[in-house]
Amino acid sequence: MNKILLVSLGRATPPIEYVSEIIKRLSPQIDLTLMVAKYSDYNWEQLGEVKMKRYITYKNKYQFILNTILLYPCLLFKILIGLLLKRYDVLYLPCFHHWEYGIIKLFRLFNKKVVYTVHDGVMHYGEEDRLSQYILFSSIKSATNLICLTEYVGKLIRNQVTNNAKIHVIPLGLHQLQGVIRCKERKLNPIISFIGRISKYKGVENLVAAINLLNVNFDKVIIAGKSNYSHNIVSGGKIEIIDKWLSNEEIVQILNVTDILVLPYVEATQSGVLTFAIDACIPVVMTNVGGLKEQVGDGCAVFVDSNPVSIADGISKLINDDTLYYLMQKNLFNRLKLYDWQAISDSVSYVLMDTSQ
Repeated sequence: MNKILLVSLGRATPPIEYVSEIIKRLSPQIDLTLMVAKYSDYNWEQLGEVKMKRYITYKNKYQFILNTILLYPCLLFKILIGLLLKRYDVLYLPCFHHWEYGIIKLFRLFNKKVVYTVHDGVMHYGEEDRLSQYILFSSIKSATNLICLTEYVGKLIRNQVTNNAKIHVIPLGLHQLQGVIRCKERKLNPIISFIGRISKYKGVENLVAAINLLNVNFDKVIIAGKSNYSHNIVSGGKIEIIDKWLSNEEIVQILNVTDILVLPYVEATQSGVLTFAIDACIPVVMTNVGGLKEQVGDGCAVFVDSNPVSIADGISKLINDDTLYYLMQKNLFNRLKLYDWQAISDSVSYVLMDTSQ
C-alpha cells in the first residue's frame, strides 16, 4: 500500500474543488492521509471516510506572520514525527500554499518522493508577489515530480527553473456545475459574458473597448466577478457589471443565459472559467495567449489578439456566422470526454505510485 500525505492548506474553494475531484477517484491502492486547513471554505466531510487532519493556518497577513512563527513549527514537527514513524512514502501538494516549502524540505531530507502540481508557474501580471514567487520557485526546484496542467506551463517551468524533476502534463478537469444547460439555442440578439475574478491580466478593459466598436446586434454584455484592483469599468448602456464573489448558483444562472463567452486575457497559463464554457458547450472568443488554445483545442473558439479591434472582430464573426457557432457547440460537446475526472485522477495515481520516479 502506497502511503501518501496530501497537503491542501489553502482556503479558496475553486482550487480545493480540483483537489477533491482527484481525491474522490484516487486508486484504492493508495493509503491517503489528508492535511487541510481548519479555516477552509470547503466542506471536506463530503469526501466520506478519508483520514483527515485539520490545522490552523491563517486568514489574513497578520495571522500569517503570527501563526507562521507560533504554529507552523508545530505542524512541521508533527510531520517529522510521521516521517520518523514511516507513516508516509510520498508527499503530494496539488495547490500552492505559503507553508509548503518547509514540508517539502522535510520529505526530501528523508529522500522521499514529492509530487507538486504547478498551476501557473509564474505570478500573473498585476498579481506579482515576491514572497509567493520565491516560495513557488523554491518548491518547484525541490520537488521530484511536477504535474503541469498544460504543455505551456511545463515549458515555462523549464525556462524559469532548473531542476531534474520529471514533468507530467495532466489537464485540468471540468468544473461541472449542477443545473448547467448544454448546447442552448442561440438567441437572435445574443448575450455576451465575461466570468471570473477581475484581475489586470484578464484584459477586461480591452473587452469593454471592443464592445464599443461592435456594429452587430446583441442584447447585453455581462461582466461578472470580484475585482482585485481599481478600474473605471461601470455599468451602463448594454454593459452590466456584477462586482462580487459569485456562488456556484450565480455562475450557473449567468452561464445559462450566455451565448458567447469572452476571455480577453493579456496573458494566461490555463483557465478554470474556460472549463465552464467547455462543460456548457458555449462558443468562446479568446485571446491566443499562454496555454489557452492548448486547453480548449482547435475548432472550439475564435482566437484573437489581445487588443480591442481584434476582440471586436472575433465577437462579430461569431455573431454573424450561425454555422460556425453551432459547429463550435458540437466540437465542444465532443471534447467533454477529454476532461473526465476519473482519467485525470488515474494519471495522478500513476505518478504517485510509480516507484521508478
